[in-house]
Amino acid sequence: MVCGSLASVFAQSLHWLIAGRALQAFGVATGLVTSRAIIGDRYPADRMAKMLASLTMVAVLATRSHRCSAASRGGFRLAAIFATLVLAASTVGFIAWRRLPETRPQNAHPPRAREMLAPHRH
Repeated sequence: MVCGSLASVFAQSLHWLIAGRALQAFGVATGLVTSRAIIGDRYPADRMAKMLASLTMVAVLATRSHRCSAASRGGFRLAAIFATLVLAASTVGFIAWRRLPETRPQNAHPPRAREMLAPHRH
């Protein structure tokens, strides 16, 4: 997300802005996948659904509150918004790098394709 926000800040044309926004979307999607993998590593199957529902609720509320507050910040330039996203994403990335422990048990084997697809069969 940081790279996409930087690309958007310095975009010289609409094409570069679209490319930057696409890179941002990839970064956001990566964060969602990672958070779901952490939940899968940390919680048993019976609690996983509840935790995923909580994660989804937080993600939806965060997106909605961001959109609502964006209208009140109409006077800000677009570059300032992207610069703020760079700062926020960098801060979250640094904190995660320094404070987030490995969640998969060390004695666990790498997951097989069948194991990764099992939760999605229901």
